[in-house]
Amino acid sequence: MSVAFSKNGRRLAVVWGDSLIDVWELTGEQPRHDETLRSGSSEFNFAVFGPDADGNRLLTTSFDGLAQLWDLSKRPAHPLVLRGPLGPVTFGSFSPNGKQIVTASADGRAELWWDLQNTRPVSAWLEGHTAAINAAMFSADGRWVLTLSDDGTARVWPAMPASPELIRRVKSGLRRCLSAAQRAEFGLTIEIYPAHETDIPVPDSDGNCQR
Repeated sequence: MSVAFSKNGRRLAVVWGDSLIDVWELTGEQPRHDETLRSGSSEFNFAVFGPDADGNRLLTTSFDGLAQLWDLSKRPAHPLVLRGPLGPVTFGSFSPNGKQIVTASADGRAELWWDLQNTRPVSAWLEGHTAAINAAMFSADGRWVLTLSDDGTARVWPAMPASPELIRRVKSGLRRCLSAAQRAEFGLTIEIYPAHETDIPVPDSDGNCQR
């Protein structure tokens, strides 16, 4: 069982250690039950609110290898599913500006996520630990990620990982165009569309994606 407060202190999420999370409103004299979130397939093990002033985004992790990003402003709330490893996802956190997420897993890998407004976010693995990662968090300036592992080590990673790793993830899991502005935001400073890669939509000569 664990709990999480929103940044504005107006919401509370209670993780019961099963497939349910109860969200409570704390705006009145007494807490008011707002919604029950259901994982549908496995037990939740962690929840954290985003840094947003409205407290509408909640990140949850579960034992089935999923992290889910919930928009609590919608009724009922439906999550954006961040499908990661085959094993349990043990922890998650937001970057200070809320534009990135990092998740940690029992298989010894962490995963960085960008473009969280899209139904298919960009992601990249942080690999190097030899045992389960128990925590992963951003530095206050958002430039670094710290991971803590059962292998007895803590590692510090750039929040924008090596381009070849990210390119591999983009090519294997993404089937949409990324504009020049998006590539710059995600740290993709080199070309990610080789000439032989024809199954990924590419931007035009001005770096824009066709609608």
